[in-house]
Amino acid sequence: MTFAESDRVEAMFQEIVKARTSISKIHQCQGSDVTTVVVINWSAPALLKAESFRCHAATAGVAVNELGCVNVGIVLNPLHSNQRGLLWQEDQKCREPLASASVNCDSNSVLACNTRNTRNDMREMRPGQWQLLLLIYF
Repeated sequence: MTFAESDRVEAMFQEIVKARTSISKIHQCQGSDVTTVVVINWSAPALLKAESFRCHAATAGVAVNELGCVNVGIVLNPLHSNQRGLLWQEDQKCREPLASASVNCDSNSVLACNTRNTRNDMREMRPGQWQLLLLIYF
């Protein structure tokens, strides 16, 4: 990770800490009592730069592994690939930065959703499921 990327990660984590502090003040509790859920949307990885993958994963790793807090992360896995049969490579590309961020990403889940195909377009016949990857303390 470059110096500029580490600055971005630190800035993103400071925003998380600021939000947690303001929530704890509103509810008059300690900051460690507030659970942070980090959500990363990597459902369309072709739209993101490699630098963004590393920054998102590092921020999630810092937040999930924060001492004294119980935090979790959710990653929306890729839904499709532009090339037929290569969805597994897109998924692998998303898991590598998470492994470098020292988070446990072995738990999978599925979020069912209702698809609205009002135009009867064959391209929109994707399954109504989001593949989720759960990030927990390593």
